[in-house]
Amino acid sequence: MEIEGAPLRISRSIRKLNVSDALHVLDAKRKDPLHRQDELKRELWSNNQSDCIETTDLRIKLNSKIPDLREKLKRCKTDRSKAEPKPIAPYQRKTQGLRTRLNSLKAERTARPEEEHQEQFQRLNVIMGGSP
Repeated sequence: MEIEGAPLRISRSIRKLNVSDALHVLDAKRKDPLHRQDELKRELWSNNQSDCIETTDLRIKLNSKIPDLREKLKRCKTDRSKAEPKPIAPYQRKTQGLRTRLNSLKAERTARPEEEHQEQFQRLNVIMGGSP
């Protein structure tokens, strides 16, 4: 007992199922690799047809702007060539070197009066919760 339109290997597996059930036959056909390949070809062909239409439309839109962009590029090139180049300034360090910064901090600490120095530590002790 073979089912019409179904490949031989599928019709053998369907013998175990209820033959009158059309859903099983359709599922079996959908799962068949050859049938699936035909479906994919049809889908690709239909997608390619719609893509070609869209691609040509996009090309027309993009190609219409090419002359404008070329002229804009030419203008930019001529503007750049007419402008004088900016002089390159030599690099100058904007921050002090670490050694000079350390020396200046040491000098500031030694220049402070001793009372001010102790007062600063007392405030720290209070902030930290220690006794003065």
